Amino acid sequence: MTNNFLVGIESPHGRLRIRVPRTLQLPNRYLSLNLPDTPHNRQLAETIAQRLSDDLADGSFDRSFKTYVSKFLPHKPVSPHLLMEIFDSYAASRTDLSSTTHAIDFAKIRRKLHRCPFQYLSQSAQIIDWAMMQLSADGAKRFLLQLRAACHWAQSSDFIDDNPFCDLPKFKKTLPTAPAPFTCCEQNLIIDAFENSHTYAYYTEFVKFLFFTGARPSEAIALNWEHISPDLKIITFSQAVVEGIRKDTKTHLPRRFPTNSTLQQLFERIRPIRYKPTQAVFPGPKGSLIQQHNFTTRAWRTTLRALPLRYRPPYSMRHTFITTCLEKGISVSQVAYWVGNSPKTIWQHYAGVICIQDVPTCD
Repeated sequence: MTNNFLVGIESPHGRLRIRVPRTLQLPNRYLSLNLPDTPHNRQLAETIAQRLSDDLADGSFDRSFKTYVSKFLPHKPVSPHLLMEIFDSYAASRTDLSSTTHAIDFAKIRRKLHRCPFQYLSQSAQIIDWAMMQLSADGAKRFLLQLRAACHWAQSSDFIDDNPFCDLPKFKKTLPTAPAPFTCCEQNLIIDAFENSHTYAYYTEFVKFLFFTGARPSEAIALNWEHISPDLKIITFSQAVVEGIRKDTKTHLPRRFPTNSTLQQLFERIRPIRYKPTQAVFPGPKGSLIQQHNFTTRAWRTTLRALPLRYRPPYSMRHTFITTCLEKGISVSQVAYWVGNSPKTIWQHYAGVICIQDVPTCD
């Protein structure tokens, strides 16, 4: 916003325009730049706005805007044809999406775009070929569908004439990967390895907690002492931390988890004598929140690859808890509530995983 004559910059639907004072009584008080709201274009808009303000101050303001169009916008802008700018403008317009979608999902698309050697809309065929050859099937699908959505938005906003990503190739259906739980012996082996590690013993209680509750790692990282009842008998899972961003759980619903004596003893060992309710139950080594990526790539991967077992990611601790509960006869609905899933999800993913010793007969 400039100072003298309240010449403003606006960005409705991600498109830049200049607003002049209402007191001028112009038929149209907006100068549309027809540019997406990117840092580069925003700087140009500020230059134009300052020029308008100066002209208003010295009485040389061109009420038709033609002077400013010819000086600053002599040609049809090519920036809308840069795919990165289109995607950035599209992302900026999606104020309805969560902060994690912007910080994580959209960031992944940007990283893939940076890697892609083709950057212009006119190179859409090469971009599609690159994605299909260089990315995984699921990664290519997500990448190209987001580009299609961005270009659909750009077309409806009159940034581009056509959406070249309208007709994408058919994607092969990827079958969901079956859960790969650890056996009881493998679980004990992993816990022992962390306990005896000179480098990563710090994470032992965190690893035990994941095995003993089936919590998502993001939910365990988000736990504060205010989420543990004073008598240590109830855990309330109501938040998750993803890429450093705190949000509600995956199901958007809090759940209460009853602790057993093993978990209560775990909490007794790690609960400080003096603590704040907002203090993390499982802080990182330096006192801040555990960085899930660092834990996985350093502590977890290093520890497991030194063991005589097949490597599986940390999420398999959750699979281990669920399958153990089901094999011990705990009802599907109860297990589903404890871990924050629907019974349908539990049936779909775990029915073929649990070990049934005997097929029942009808006497």
